[in-house]
Amino acid sequence: MIAYVAALLLAASAAGPAAAAASQPLTTTYVQLRGSLTVSWSGDPSDGCAAQGVCGVTGSLQMVPTSTSGESSSSPEPSLPPLELTDEAAVARVVQTAAGGSTPAACADVVPVDFDLAVSSRDGTLRATVNRIESFELPSSGRCAGPTQADMVALTLPARRLHDGYDLSGQATFRAGPFAVAVTSTVRALVSDRPPAGPATVLVAGAGSRVTVVAPPPGRSELLENAQLTYRVTSIRGGLSQSFTALAAPLCEPLGACGTGGELSESFSGGGVFGFSGTRVVTRRVGKRAALADLAAGRLNLEALQQAASFPSTVRETLIEPGGTTCTDAASQPASLSGAGTRHGRTVTLSLSPSGLLQGPSGAVDPLRTRCPGPSRADVLGPQGGALATATLPASDLGRRRLTLTFQHPGAFQGSAYDGQRGGSVVLTLRLTGTSGGTARLEVPGS
Repeated sequence: MIAYVAALLLAASAAGPAAAAASQPLTTTYVQLRGSLTVSWSGDPSDGCAAQGVCGVTGSLQMVPTSTSGESSSSPEPSLPPLELTDEAAVARVVQTAAGGSTPAACADVVPVDFDLAVSSRDGTLRATVNRIESFELPSSGRCAGPTQADMVALTLPARRLHDGYDLSGQATFRAGPFAVAVTSTVRALVSDRPPAGPATVLVAGAGSRVTVVAPPPGRSELLENAQLTYRVTSIRGGLSQSFTALAAPLCEPLGACGTGGELSESFSGGGVFGFSGTRVVTRRVGKRAALADLAAGRLNLEALQQAASFPSTVRETLIEPGGTTCTDAASQPASLSGAGTRHGRTVTLSLSPSGLLQGPSGAVDPLRTRCPGPSRADVLGPQGGALATATLPASDLGRRRLTLTFQHPGAFQGSAYDGQRGGSVVLTLRLTGTSGGTARLEVPGS
């Protein structure tokens, strides 16, 4: 089914409030992708595939775009909508042949993709590259052996301007660790001011329509008590681990994982600044000391606010196959510290989570996938993903000059093809660097 997405961009008028309230014409531009995009890979001896046990690996992922994107603007020259490539049914297919030439193992995994390509000119040559900020799910080999989502940031396509859009067809190559990757595209981006034929729900009016900006209803003023503590992460110790084995047949068969097992381990480094804050509506003003005391007593709605805490993380995988062949690989990406307080502010739960290369609602690049076969984040942490590890802090500890947080996520897990055990712990030490608090007048918009 073709989905249509239209984003409304209204520019503020420089002519003053009277002009801002006037009707403004809108034009809508649609982009539809046609064709297919195929990514294939194979272990390359010149890039060390033997040392990582993946020389016998060959695989591919074919994507057929199924979405149309649209953008409405009052600008006389609206910008090109994103070239969004979506395929929820894409499947990675991988064959791995052992060095002795034994019967090859086949792996197939569903790998939904949803990412944006941005066309730009460099040295007079048009290229379509991955838009990291707007991409949700990049291509990868899924749970099979092959490139990860982080590797696919390097995906680049040639682009040529056509009278009705862009031609992104052609071939490209790049390296992904021990794999040589080839990209074959027949994709064309068709640009029009009319939606393509077929069922559609357009979320904004099309060309020539008009909208009126209406002044919001009056709001109200409230008195807000607030307190904030700023801590600096001074040390990170320990690590997390997951041991896993493939489920019994037939559950292991689609991924070609029968008889395999191994271990994942994550280590963290770095530091940064992290803040805890709390608020509540009050009827009288209080000073800084009283606000900080209320925060520690659990009288404020407690929140944890990340400011600059960032932790480079590395996941290392060792996978052993039935014949004794071992695949090893490591992947790195940022992790971050985030948190949420309880309603009454008595505790705050902190999460150590991947921040990844992508900023979409999917959360991030999968923090547990390497270029070896193995379990995904959904296998280890559940279908909704979740944090790598959590720590709980009582509000009464807030304000101490030094905090020690122990992050853990122990327990058994079972995914669609692997089960195993989570273990390990990560210990963060935080030092208090600043405090603020008091009461402020808050203007609440009307509804």
